Amino acid sequence: MLFMHIKCNLCKKLLRTNYKEYQLKKSKHLKALLENGYFPTELPPPFNTKNFAKYRKSISEEWNKVGENYPNSTSETYSHPKMNEARRNLSIVNPVAQFYLTKMISDEWNTIQKFIKTFVESL
Repeated sequence: MLFMHIKCNLCKKLLRTNYKEYQLKKSKHLKALLENGYFPTELPPPFNTKNFAKYRKSISEEWNKVGENYPNSTSETYSHPKMNEARRNLSIVNPVAQFYLTKMISDEWNTIQKFIKTFVESL
């Protein structure tokens, strides 16, 4: 479920990455996750997170100045049309929350990778 919004090829590539490669590419993992895993895929192309990923270092520096005192946030929900007049509710998480969650995933990728490999091997 964690990788639902991330393109499958990215997941496969990250799972194949060994620890040394991961340490060298930690910032690139964060960039890839921010670019590909933030907005729902149903949004039209003009809505993307390429600049969010591109400026991740300066964004992080500014947000770190605030410390842990940033306000609570909620996601923004909108309704997306489906077939047969049905609708699907989608949400966009606050960028501050999304950034720190994505950073935690990137920082702990080695642990996550080991867990996923263990889980897959047990099947």
